[in-house]
Amino acid sequence: MYKKLFLKGLLVALCFSFATPTQAGFLSKSAKTLGVVAVLSALYVGAQLYCGNTLNDVWMFAKEFAKNPREMGGFGPCSPYLGDAATACIQAKQIGQKPRRFLEVGPGTGSVTRRLVKKMVPGDTLDLVEMQPELCRSLEREFCSPEYKDFNIAVHEKMIQDFKPSEKYDSIVITVPFNAFPAAVVKDIWAHVLRMLADGGTVSYVAYCQMDKLKKMEYFFDAKKTADYKVNLTFLSDLHKLYGVGKATEYKNVLPINTFYFKFNNPADIRFDV
Repeated sequence: MYKKLFLKGLLVALCFSFATPTQAGFLSKSAKTLGVVAVLSALYVGAQLYCGNTLNDVWMFAKEFAKNPREMGGFGPCSPYLGDAATACIQAKQIGQKPRRFLEVGPGTGSVTRRLVKKMVPGDTLDLVEMQPELCRSLEREFCSPEYKDFNIAVHEKMIQDFKPSEKYDSIVITVPFNAFPAAVVKDIWAHVLRMLADGGTVSYVAYCQMDKLKKMEYFFDAKKTADYKVNLTFLSDLHKLYGVGKATEYKNVLPINTFYFKFNNPADIRFDV
C-alpha cells in the first residue's frame, strides 16, 4: 500500500508542478521545488528498476536510509547483477562434499541473498547477519519461508562483531560499507570474519568505485578523519595484495561497484593490530 502511495505521490507532484503558472509567486516556487524533487526521485527509482531491483527493495532501502543514512552506507539496494558478482567465488558443490556453510554480512534488502541461495543445494546452511530490525523482519519473511525449507537459513539481528556461530563457514559475502567505518572498526570486523572462516575458505566484499576519492573530499577539512581514512585504505590495500585472488566491476548498478575476492589458508592464524 505504501509503495503505491509513494508512486502516486510522485505523479501528483509532477503534474502539480508543471500545471502551476510560472508567475504564481511563492506557491509556484514551492510547487516547482516539489516538482524537481519528484523528477529526481522518479529518475532514481527508474534507474533502480532498470538495474533489476524490485520496487519493494527500493522502498525498503529508502525507508531505512531515511532513518540511518550512515549505517546503510549506500546509494540504493545492490542490483541482482552485483549479486551475481558478489557470489561468483562460490563454486558448485562437488560430489561427496559435506553440506556447505555460508554467511552474508549486511544482507540489507536481500538482493544479493537471492543470488546466493541459487548456488545452494538442500542441506546447505546460510546465516544472514543484519543489524536493522525492519530489514531483518523482511529477510525472515522471504528466506525463512516454505520456499526455502530444504535449506538451513537463519536471520540474526545483531552486529557482526557480536555474532558467534558454532561452526565455521566455507564462504562469506560482505556488503557492509567499509568506507564509512573507522579503521579500527574495519580491522575488528575483518578479524572477526577470519575467525569464522574455514581453512581454504573464500570471502568477497563490495565497494563503490572511486569512493576513496569521494571520502577524501568529505574529510578534506578534518585532519583526524583524513589520517584515519588513509590507515583504512592502506589496510584494505595490503589485504588485497596478500590474500586477494581477483576483482570484478559491475556497471549495471546505481553507481558502478567493485567486488573483491579473497581466499585464505589458515585464516585463524592471521592477526591484525586493532
